Amino acid sequence: MPQTLKENVAGFVEEMLLVIERESDFESAFRIAEKLVCYLTANSAGLYRCDHLEDTLVAKIGDGVEVGSEPPLPGIELHVASQIYRSGGHTPLMRSLIHEGRRTAHALLTRPAAASEAADILGLGADQVTTLPLSGLAREHITLLVQQLLRFDEVVLHIHPDDVACAVALRVAKRVRPELRISFVNHADHLFSVGVGIADHLFEVSAYGWMLREQRGSMERSSYIGIPILAGGGMAAAPQLSANGPYILTGGARYKFKPIGGMSLAPAMERLLAASPDMRLVVLGGTDRDWWWKPLIRRFGSRVQLINTMPKEQYRDLLQGASLYVDSYPWIGGTAFPEALMLGRSVAGMLGLAWGYSAADDLRSSDEGQFVESCLALIQLDPAALARQQAVRTTCLEHHDPAKVRSRMDEHLVSGHVVCPPPEQLKHPPVPRIEALWEQTGRSNLPSKQRVNLSRTARRKFHLAHARAMGWFNLASLKLMMYGYLP
Repeated sequence: MPQTLKENVAGFVEEMLLVIERESDFESAFRIAEKLVCYLTANSAGLYRCDHLEDTLVAKIGDGVEVGSEPPLPGIELHVASQIYRSGGHTPLMRSLIHEGRRTAHALLTRPAAASEAADILGLGADQVTTLPLSGLAREHITLLVQQLLRFDEVVLHIHPDDVACAVALRVAKRVRPELRISFVNHADHLFSVGVGIADHLFEVSAYGWMLREQRGSMERSSYIGIPILAGGGMAAAPQLSANGPYILTGGARYKFKPIGGMSLAPAMERLLAASPDMRLVVLGGTDRDWWWKPLIRRFGSRVQLINTMPKEQYRDLLQGASLYVDSYPWIGGTAFPEALMLGRSVAGMLGLAWGYSAADDLRSSDEGQFVESCLALIQLDPAALARQQAVRTTCLEHHDPAKVRSRMDEHLVSGHVVCPPPEQLKHPPVPRIEALWEQTGRSNLPSKQRVNLSRTARRKFHLAHARAMGWFNLASLKLMMYGYLP
């Protein structure tokens, strides 16, 4: 019986783990492990953690990590992130948990960054942020991370799913001091991630992540906190129209709009613009490379505007002037959608990939026709539609209050009580939709070559393992062959 794509991936991972185990040089083993982790984050194969990979690297680094003997700093909570950003929803989540906490907070960034800029973004003093120098050797970088981690007794993780160095450092630090308490805030809840297995507590920000606890192996360690969102005032009853006329705003990283399995926002927006001749569409995060917007531009010309990026303050102004905010699709916006509603905008969206991030999901439509109908009602200021928006807005303002989000986290840390998501966030279709869609594509997705630079020998090993698992004439195997054997 032919194997499924998931089974093929599992076979590939198993062989790559043997390659890593047999590699005598730690630096080479580490780079291969990074490449494998990047591959796992690019494929929704139902694998959400791999403790064996992290344990293997810990065994290889052995006792070669120098640690001090000083006791940890009392009463300080260390928040660890791979990188932070001025845009998006992940850094504000980290910042909120820092400032709503009862303990003094420090931040550690595992990847190169300017400490002064990081302190400004996080609202911390320069002496509360630690950045590490760029090191070409993984062993040196891990040693520095371990030394920093052991300065504290309470660690909260906001790391990227592929931050292998931090995951290894955490395991080494936990081996040195088992009482070190590690909490993992599950930002990337639909992806494979390192660091999950070593955490004492996992905090889920969505019902989607909550429903994956069994597959992630975290049933006994997980508790729900939700996403903190600052309302920031702005409960305008009607939009402030721009001088250029009314417009609909949508936004998000470009990958969130790329059509998948027949799911695309562009056809729905084409129907909506055709039914609303006075309305424009502004796409924040759109570029000329996005082929899915081109049919709209050809038909509606200047009524469709693509804006690559802008500072948060300008985005707020743009949002405040919009007649309607439409969420990204097929990948939805976990923070942007409820935030727009809480800032007083009317919002609409479709049930896409992942859900359960807020009560605002109740305002999503299950199909394109229902979505267009909902948008038209909101644009025309239909009283019933606006009343429904206000009812959900009130619920969101209550649920996403930053102090309440942090209190859910503290409730679990102090008493061990498991907090569950609100029932209304658990009522949508079951979780494996992303996995099923990936399986239907029949495609093994390769990570960017730029993300991890492997030696030619390591590239060939990666190719051979992939070809044996997926087939020698698999498209990804052929690409890996060129990557591994050509200069």
